[in-house]
Amino acid sequence: MQARSYMTMTFAVAAILTIILSTGAGATDNATVESPEAVEKSNPPATVAEESTDPAKVVVAVVNGTEITMAPVFEEMNRVGQLLIRRQGRVPSADETAQIKKEAIDSMIFLELAHGYGRKHFTVEPAEIDGMVAQLRQRLNHLYEEYLHDKGLTEESLRAEIERRLLIQKAFAQEVDAKAGFEEEEARKEYAAQPELFTIPARIEVDDLFIASGADKEGAAARAAALVAKLRELQSVEKLSGEEREGVEIATATLFEDKDADLFREAAALEIGGVANPVEVDEGYHVMLVRGKESSEAIPFDKARQWFEEKAKRERAAVWLAELKKGATIEMRPDGPVVDSPRDLPEGKDRESEKDG
Repeated sequence: MQARSYMTMTFAVAAILTIILSTGAGATDNATVESPEAVEKSNPPATVAEESTDPAKVVVAVVNGTEITMAPVFEEMNRVGQLLIRRQGRVPSADETAQIKKEAIDSMIFLELAHGYGRKHFTVEPAEIDGMVAQLRQRLNHLYEEYLHDKGLTEESLRAEIERRLLIQKAFAQEVDAKAGFEEEEARKEYAAQPELFTIPARIEVDDLFIASGADKEGAAARAAALVAKLRELQSVEKLSGEEREGVEIATATLFEDKDADLFREAAALEIGGVANPVEVDEGYHVMLVRGKESSEAIPFDKARQWFEEKAKRERAAVWLAELKKGATIEMRPDGPVVDSPRDLPEGKDRESEKDG
């Protein structure tokens, strides 16, 4: 584990443990639980299989008779991709996109297996669903009906979705959280023996403005140079006009020297508020305005403890997954959509967290 993996967590943890709080259906190639290093990789876009342009009609797996479509997979891929863009200021590569797609499918399958387990061992009282619907109504207020429409939900299907998530939560609480076997003494020994793994490297927060070059690299370079001049004049991304923002991908990113060497080096040479010269990458140009800098620092055990707890949960989740797969029927559909470019992914609509209702 690297310090950055601890700070940002990983897609694997989110996909298996946190997804139960943020997505619906599930799926997977082999539904394996990956290590924390396996996924700091990224978000994706994809082209849907030729036979259908609707992700909700593209079946990627069938778990114990329940079809898992590409729609929730796209949602999760979009979620992870947005995290990557915000934290690293870049779009995932084709290889990263393929890996994220695989892990999203794996996670969806795990969730469906957990849902089946939940149906057998738990019940959800109508009052529990009523409470979560009430919370959602209160939070959204007059936008509640619009929310249902945007999500393609009815009151009945919303209640069914809430029930599903509660069953999954209860299953994970019993089979993962309660059985994770976290041992603080062992964790403290590992923490003391490998201090380098629990050190947050120096980092720089920037406003990252990305201009894709496409076929007109010369034009993109000229626009990037003009954008640098404008930012140095305005000293603020917010003050850019709509025309100046057009075609520019804008995100707040945290740069780490070991992960973002070229961008970090350019930003490190500037004071806070400084604007770097354009940094050329394969797909275009990055223009950065430095928002803040942080020196490296050791992570105290009380914060590192969370990583050890999550590690114990991942290990227990892997064991439980193997148990769930025994006797389960999982049929993969290899003719599902092929992930192509990180920019092709249909817009995913993030579902509300189960915790929030």
